[in-house]
Amino acid sequence: MKHTALYNMVEQQIRPWDVSNPALLEILHHMPRADFLPEALRPFAYMDVELPLTINGKDTRTKLMPPRLLARMVQEVDLKGTENVALVGIGDGYLAALLASFSKLLTVYEINEDILRFAQANLNQANIQNVNYELTNGLQASSDKFDVVVLAGSVSHLTPAL
Repeated sequence: MKHTALYNMVEQQIRPWDVSNPALLEILHHMPRADFLPEALRPFAYMDVELPLTINGKDTRTKLMPPRLLARMVQEVDLKGTENVALVGIGDGYLAALLASFSKLLTVYEINEDILRFAQANLNQANIQNVNYELTNGLQASSDKFDVVVLAGSVSHLTPAL
């Protein structure tokens, strides 16, 4: 059942949303989104919906984007595997795992320690090793040392650091 749902997510939600990068589609087929979600959210892992991130039953006030948006973001930044990438906001770690798959080094910035530790555990479980973790506000961090900066959410304005 899980494999059918994962296959359907990629083929019926993500691919029709103009995600056509073969390497990205391959990774999506082999990286189950459910593995990154809290147990209570796993039944919804492959649905085309935004999910609230709850950790240990506590609402973090963080929303997880639908997989089609995450895949489209990764495709649009068009990483070649040689870039140093910054990700501001880590959520469950799924977007970080996708970006890390195409990056030389990924540095993630998160201001909520519970979220950071949860995502870090997920990335460790998935054996994603080219990630640095920063418990700080990434909107204030210098972007000078990065080839690409990805914001995992919206901002009302770009900060001077960005």
